[in-house]
Amino acid sequence: MTDKLFVNVILPLRVEGVFTYSVPPEWALQAHVGKRAVVQFGKRKIYTALIVSVHQQATSYETKPILSILDEQAIVTEHQLKLWEWISRYYLCTLGETMKAALPSGLKLESQSVILPGINFNDFNPTSEEEYQIKKLLEQKESALISDIQDILEKKNVQPLLNKLLKSNIIQIEESLAHRYIPKKVEYIDLAIDIESEEHLNAIFAQLTKAPKQSDVLLSYFALNNSQYHQTIAVKKEDLLKKSKDNGSATKKLIEKGIFKTVYFEESRVFNKIRELKLEKNKLIKTQEEVLLSIENQFKEKNVVLLHGVTSSGKTEIYIHLIEKVIQQGQQVLYLLPEIALTSQMVHRLRKALGDRVAVYHSKYSDNERTELYLHMATANQPVSVVLGVRSSIFLPFRNLGLIIVDEEHETTYKQQNPEPHFNARDTAIVLALQHNAKVLLGSATPSIETYFNAQIGKYGLVELKERFYTTALPKILVIDMKDERKKRRVKQHYYSDFFLKELTETIQRGKQAIVFQNRRGYSPYLECEACGWVPGCPHCDVKLTYHKAFNKLMCHYCGYSISIPLQCNECKQPTLKIKGLGTERIEDELAMFIPQTHIARMDLDTTRTKLKIEQLFEQIENKEIDILVGTQMVTKGLDFENIELIGILDADAMLNYPDFRTDERTFQLFTQVAGRAGRRQSQGKVIIQTSHPQHPVIQFLISNDYQGFVKWQLSERKKFNYP
Repeated sequence: MTDKLFVNVILPLRVEGVFTYSVPPEWALQAHVGKRAVVQFGKRKIYTALIVSVHQQATSYETKPILSILDEQAIVTEHQLKLWEWISRYYLCTLGETMKAALPSGLKLESQSVILPGINFNDFNPTSEEEYQIKKLLEQKESALISDIQDILEKKNVQPLLNKLLKSNIIQIEESLAHRYIPKKVEYIDLAIDIESEEHLNAIFAQLTKAPKQSDVLLSYFALNNSQYHQTIAVKKEDLLKKSKDNGSATKKLIEKGIFKTVYFEESRVFNKIRELKLEKNKLIKTQEEVLLSIENQFKEKNVVLLHGVTSSGKTEIYIHLIEKVIQQGQQVLYLLPEIALTSQMVHRLRKALGDRVAVYHSKYSDNERTELYLHMATANQPVSVVLGVRSSIFLPFRNLGLIIVDEEHETTYKQQNPEPHFNARDTAIVLALQHNAKVLLGSATPSIETYFNAQIGKYGLVELKERFYTTALPKILVIDMKDERKKRRVKQHYYSDFFLKELTETIQRGKQAIVFQNRRGYSPYLECEACGWVPGCPHCDVKLTYHKAFNKLMCHYCGYSISIPLQCNECKQPTLKIKGLGTERIEDELAMFIPQTHIARMDLDTTRTKLKIEQLFEQIENKEIDILVGTQMVTKGLDFENIELIGILDADAMLNYPDFRTDERTFQLFTQVAGRAGRRQSQGKVIIQTSHPQHPVIQFLISNDYQGFVKWQLSERKKFNYP
C-alpha cells in the first residue's frame, strides 16, 4: 500500500481488461468511479477512459499519470458498470467494446494526429511530387490531419512517407483532443443600460427620431417584456427580429450605440419543443382494464410478463396507463421499440398522454442531442421519467428504473449484428430490470417461440388479449396460387396477378389506401448473366450486389460498396446481363405503370434516412396524400393508420425458401404483422398473399390465425431436428 492514488480505467478499445494509471495530487479529490479521465495510451494516442475503481494498490511497473478528469459528476452508474460486465461475459466481447457501444459519440473523445512543420521544414527541398504536395499544404494551412494528406495524395497508405519526413524533422506530429459535444447556445438581446425613469426612456427614444427602424426594434423589445422598462429580461434575438420585422441591421446599430447588448444562454436541443401539448388520455374499455389488472397482479409474482394481444387490440393504450402508474410512484420507464421509423408515431401518442415527461433516444437524432439527453439523465436533479427508444437506449444511466416495456418483442432488429457487442436488447433489458428490481412487460401479436415457451412453462407471466379494440374482424386472407395463375396467363411482369391488380385498383377507387410488402429494398435483388449465371458480388462482404435504379448502380447493403452497371459479364465477357428479382424500387415503378394517376410512396431504408423524412411520410399517409405504400419490413411494425384496407404480399416464396431454421417463424410473424395494418377501424381489411406453395403450413396457419397451433408445430419440428 502507498499514499499515492491509482485508478483502474476502461478504454474504448478492443483490448482485454482494465488499465491502471496514477492520479496526480491536483486531481485526487475529483477521481471517482463513473467519471471520465483523459489518458495517454501507447506512445502518443490520447483517449477518454472511464474510471471503474480508485485505490492505493501500487503496481510492479511504472504507471502513467492521468492527464485530466472531464466530469464534475459521475456519468456512468454502478448499475451500468454491472450491465457492461454482464454483456462482455455473455456476448464474448471486451469491456472497451461495450463502453464504445454504450456511450454516445459526444462523450468518447479520441485524439487526432495533427501534422505540423518541423525544425527543418524551411530548409526542406522536396524530391518527389508527393513531398512537394505535403510542403505546399503545410505552407498554406500551417497544420493538417492525416486525412488531409490522404486526400491530396489520393492514397490511403501515407504512413511510410510521413515516417520518412518525421525522422528528418521536416514535420512533427502532435495529438489533439477535440471535444465533440458542444452545448447549444442561443443569442439573446438585452438592455445594455439601466433605465431609471420614464424621462430617461423618452430621452433614449428621442435619440432615435431619425432612425425609425431602430425605434421600432426598441419598441418591440419592450412589447416582448409586456411594456415594462424597469424590470426587463433578455429576449431571444430570433423573436425580436420576427416581431420588429428587422433584417438584423437596426438591432446591430442599437448594439453599437450601447443601448442593446448580446448575451448567450444554453438551450436544450431535446426538451425545448415539447411543452405546449394539451394532455389527452383515452379511457380503457372493459377488456383492457381487465388485462391491465391481470398484468399488475402477475407482476407481484413474476418479474417478466408477456402480453400476447392480436394486432390492433389496443396494447399501446394499456402501456400508457401502466406507464402513468409507474411514474406516479416516482420511477422511470424505458419503452423499447424495434424500429426507428416507429418512434415518430409513438412519440406523438405518448406525449399526447404524458406531456414533456417523455424523451426520445435513437441514432436518427444528432450526436449532440443524444449526448445532451444522456448527460441530463446522469446528472439532472429530476431526470426524464419516460425514455422511448431503440436497442441503444438500454445503455442510458437510469437511476430509478421501475418498468421496461419491450414492444414487438419478437423482432430481430433487437439483436445488434455489427459492431460488437452482438447483444439482444430484449434479453439485456431483462437483466437490466433485474439489477434495478424493476419489471419487464413483453408485448407482441406474434411472440417469439422462446418467449412464448417461457410463458407456457411459468418462467414468465402470460396475459392474452384476443379481441381487436374497434371490434372489427381480423383481415380476410386470400391466397393466390401463382403457379396456376401463370399457367392461365393471368400474371403481368411475372409478379403481379390480375386478381391482385384488380383488388388494388378497386381499393384506390373507393378512396382507401393499400400497403404492398416486399422484404427487399432497391430496384432488383441482383443482376445475372443469362449465358453463364455469373452474379456481381461485393469484394468485401461476399454478398450479392443489389441494383438501385435511382443511382443506376449496384450497391452492397452491408458496407456501402458500389459500382456502375457492368456492360458485359466478368466471366464469359458476353453482354447478357439481366435484372432479376423484385425490390421495392421496382415495384414502385411498375405499379405506377399499371395504375397510373395514383400516388405511390416507398418506405425502406433508402427513403427514411432522417427522422424528418419519416415524419413527412407518416403525415402524408395520415392526410391520405398517398394511395399505395410500398415497403420492406418497416411497414410491418406497429404502424396505425385508419384508412388502410388492403395488404399485398407479392412474393411470399422469397421468404419461405430462405435457408434458416427460423424462417417459418420469421415469415409467420412478418405476414401476421403486415396483415395487422389493414382494417384497423370500421371496415374489415383484406390481405392478398401470392405464393407458388399455397398448402405450406405457414400459409395455412396464417389463414386460420392459429398462433398456438403454429407454435406447437414449430416446437415439434425443432425437437425433431435438435434445433434450439
